[in-house]
Amino acid sequence: MRRTVFTILINLVFLFSPLIVPVPVQAQTDPPPPRKAIIIETYTEHEWWLLAWADNTLACRILTENDGQPSFSEVQADCPEDVFSLWLEHRSVKRPQTRGDLTTCSGYYLFYVGSHQAEREVEIELPSPSVSLSLDGCTQAGTETRCALLPTLVFAATEPLADHRIISVSYTYRGDTHSCEGPTCSVSLGPTPLFGDRLLFWAKSSYGDSTLIFEASIRVKPAGDGSWQVDILSTQWEAAVEVFALEWGAFPPLGESPVWLSHPADASSLASHEQYHYLAGQLINAGAVDASACADGGRLPNGYASQCGIELALDAVISWQNRFDQVIFDAADRHGSSPRLLKNLIARESQFWPGTYLLSPNEYGLARLTETGADTILMWNQDFFAQFCPQFLFEEVCERGYIQLQPVHQELLRGALSTRVNLVCAICEYGFDFDRTDYNIELIAESLLANAAQVGQMLTNLTKISPGASTSYADLWRFTLVNYNAGPGCLTAALKPAVKAHAELNGAGISSRLRGDCRAAIEYVEAITAQ
Repeated sequence: MRRTVFTILINLVFLFSPLIVPVPVQAQTDPPPPRKAIIIETYTEHEWWLLAWADNTLACRILTENDGQPSFSEVQADCPEDVFSLWLEHRSVKRPQTRGDLTTCSGYYLFYVGSHQAEREVEIELPSPSVSLSLDGCTQAGTETRCALLPTLVFAATEPLADHRIISVSYTYRGDTHSCEGPTCSVSLGPTPLFGDRLLFWAKSSYGDSTLIFEASIRVKPAGDGSWQVDILSTQWEAAVEVFALEWGAFPPLGESPVWLSHPADASSLASHEQYHYLAGQLINAGAVDASACADGGRLPNGYASQCGIELALDAVISWQNRFDQVIFDAADRHGSSPRLLKNLIARESQFWPGTYLLSPNEYGLARLTETGADTILMWNQDFFAQFCPQFLFEEVCERGYIQLQPVHQELLRGALSTRVNLVCAICEYGFDFDRTDYNIELIAESLLANAAQVGQMLTNLTKISPGASTSYADLWRFTLVNYNAGPGCLTAALKPAVKAHAELNGAGISSRLRGDCRAAIEYVEAITAQ
């Protein structure tokens, strides 16, 4: 995944850690000098002349690399502005086929001179060396690493340039700095504090430069069966890692993760058998279940199924709530969130019924996306914004970023996103478009990432340290769910007094500080995180 502003903030926090021998700030924050080379590139150059209709006077030469006539911008770039303007004004004029008097004709016309091979110097960037991390004598299952004995951390540096090599690999760990000649190095790890140890490492090349000084947070704790659980947070770590563990700087829970944060082996593990009364009522209303045998038609006035209706619809309800499991599993896997968390969120929001909820007509899709929710995705999920925005606005406009767009453009994107997730379709079976549910679920996963990013920044702003240094991984996800449901205003109002009072930032503590309508988020989070 991507490195965001949170990783950068984590770096800055680590710079001031008293546990590590100081490393020059310049070496940490400034990249090494760029590797560049000059190559000779051969290309075909086409020459065009802009000639006056009146006397064939040469006004300017236009050189292009593309077949066909020059574009307006190419003519404008190579010709004086007055010539370009006059040519543009009369460009549709056709030269007479007979030899008439052209001295009174205005403007200019394009004349193709020919093409030739040309050469030019081009500066290119050369690939930089890097260092990867691995563990010797350990096994990996998903994002969990277990070692029979205390492990050895192995550094492996790579020099991509054929004529150069890695001279040395160095690291700083627990106050000591060591160097190894050549491209590999290793260090024996011991048990660490709960919040782990920090390690810095880098490599030098015969090219004359060094890599960035990379960093890793390492936690080594007994697993309870005589083995050791090892967690490493680093961009250079070769194995899989929880997506926001790295972004937040927060280690996942020790031992087996809670079910709602777990990563099952396949989609079949997501199967559920809940009696969803709202889903049953919608299935009856859509004609997917025949409840005519019920005296009340199987539905209550609020649209939920009656007891008779749920009994008749139960098989259909169970089948329906599991029909999206593979899509949910795949979307969570792509975006690094828990499939169970994603499914639980959809269950709580819509009970897997994508149609419009009568009590909230301005909420759309399986996750009941609101305009505020669309705003959060576009502002805080930069990868999604970069992919979505150019579909509706010019790329140069999108490059400014969502926050810098004009309000009318922001509104356009929010409206477009709401339209994309609104699955209502009057002519479709059951009243919504099944073909777009995959995108809908993908967007929910994107939204979770956006809210997680917003929560991370919020905590960093309030505490001035990395999120993982103040809050556990599981509680960071609980805060993300509060943010998703109640909004950043509610979460900020609960976090501020807790930070001011130097209170522990955990789920229970923040729940006790939610006020008014914000307290609805407590039941929301409990429903999603229930085992």
